[in-house]
Amino acid sequence: MMTARIQELCVELEVRGVSVHRSNVGRLLNRLGLSHKKTLQASEQQRADVRQARELWMGRRKRFFNKALAPS
Repeated sequence: MMTARIQELCVELEVRGVSVHRSNVGRLLNRLGLSHKKTLQASEQQRADVRQARELWMGRRKRFFNKALAPS
């Protein structure tokens, strides 16, 4: 049950007759010290197509900011 997602916990509580919003369940778990940390990097970033699109975007962003912040 500890590895269940917050939404799954809400569904389980609903089955048992307790209607709660997922934000309330999240706050309760956090207060109990049972917070869930997200990974530092999304697994999608490992895909070749996503990595290539990100590198293209970063290059464009870098050129834009270099041009925008260059002294006039």
